[in-house]
Amino acid sequence: MTIEQLGQAGRLLYGDQWQSALARALDVDNRTVRRWASGESAIKDAIRDEITELLTTNQKEIGEYLADNA
Repeated sequence: MTIEQLGQAGRLLYGDQWQSALARALDVDNRTVRRWASGESAIKDAIRDEITELLTTNQKEIGEYLADNA
């Protein structure tokens, strides 16, 4: 996962203030997410997979909401 992909995923999930919310969702320290976002630390494959799962769950929930409220 690139820095750009991390930022895009974070904004899609949590809006402009995504870093703290993503840290809570992944159960990691805020500083860890900031290090990923700056490129200071690499994003492990397991974290990428967790972020993908968050996006998939979010997409499913949005789809269900839209289907129920259209």
